[in-house]
Amino acid sequence: MGIFNKKETAYIKELENKLKKANETIVDLNKQLESITKKYNDNLKFIEDNNIKDYEQVINQIAIKKDEIMNLRIEESNYRCKIKELTEQYDTLKRNKENSVSINVTEEIKTNSTTDGFYNFSEVSNEENNQIIYFISASKGKGSLAGLHLIDYTLNEYLYKVKYYIEQIVIEKYKSSDNLYDWLAVGLAYKGKGANFRKESLFYLTKFVSTANNTDWNNILSIDMDLDKYNIYSKIAELYEKEADLENAYNYAMKACEFRIYADSGMYRLGSILKKLDINKCVEYYKEKLTDPRYKEIKNGIKKELNDALEKQKKNYVYRPRKRKSTIDENMENNLKEIADRYLKYF
Repeated sequence: MGIFNKKETAYIKELENKLKKANETIVDLNKQLESITKKYNDNLKFIEDNNIKDYEQVINQIAIKKDEIMNLRIEESNYRCKIKELTEQYDTLKRNKENSVSINVTEEIKTNSTTDGFYNFSEVSNEENNQIIYFISASKGKGSLAGLHLIDYTLNEYLYKVKYYIEQIVIEKYKSSDNLYDWLAVGLAYKGKGANFRKESLFYLTKFVSTANNTDWNNILSIDMDLDKYNIYSKIAELYEKEADLENAYNYAMKACEFRIYADSGMYRLGSILKKLDINKCVEYYKEKLTDPRYKEIKNGIKKELNDALEKQKKNYVYRPRKRKSTIDENMENNLKEIADRYLKYF
């Protein structure tokens, strides 16, 4: 990392090693937890009937492993935040020092829209053109992660009109790829395009998570620390919820929470889904969370959600999804595709 001095570089390396070790430990502990839980399930009847002491011992083992995993998650999150902060500093310095093409958003890009306030996607300004070429050039050196690196710019930079071009370029370039990292990139690109493309996004995102192994997940963290299992599974749950596929939404939200125990956003996501799926289960869910000491800092927020659920329960609330009114702007999509195709030669 040529921009940092030796001490800073060594510190980042140390954090990365600690993160790797934390990940490995969590994987190992999860395996132990699965083994203990299996033993509990397979032998529950025998243990209850013949040896209460052993039964209590198994229960205690499960509780200990869950606490160990929770503590490691917190430690892991701290490492990720530190690495992300330093990596962002590095990226900023690198851009300013080593690249002649600025990726800062200019007034030209902010105001490059039609008179009715919408972007004109049939034309690309010089500044937009320079940015797009820069992003492609910067991503090409990432090998099999190039597509993911490219779409990541749209997740972490406010790119205005250029965002839409990058999303479409990623889709056109990688939609037929056999590389699982490209599936994730295309899924994120479709998600960025909005409600009309949720099904396409779900196709690619679920294809990725059903195939990726732990090594694959660790590799994508080199692109963005927020592209972890918790966040990707949460995005899938969000998409399914918006598509009113509540069973799948619930399953993916539950899975997300396994990867980051006691995450506030994950807890609220599950509550939101349960409110639509079964209002009675939603009430019981929030009552349980309200008494959990690990959520004491957001107790008022949980109370608010519980009160809302109780009011709906009184009215025998049944969720009925609204019909989607939005339609695809064919002219805009054709313009985006035409422009995107022009940039494929830069790969």
